[in-house]
Amino acid sequence: MCAVMKLAFHVLLIDDNPDCNFIMREFIRMVDDGITVSQVESAKQAEDLLAGSGDFPEVIFVDINMPITDGQIS
Repeated sequence: MCAVMKLAFHVLLIDDNPDCNFIMREFIRMVDDGITVSQVESAKQAEDLLAGSGDFPEVIFVDINMPITDGQIS
């Protein structure tokens, strides 16, 4: 018997474009509809979500070209 290990239980999407978040969420659900997908539209919302939660995602997808605070390292 072969055991399959689940790579992620929770994924966080950070993108200011709701359409991109929708498409990514649907791709993730196509792979495994048991994965919890959280989505936010700014870095500030992501900070608030992670600060107020003990359930940290295993995977975070970040848009690196957002207004105000982006994912680029300067």
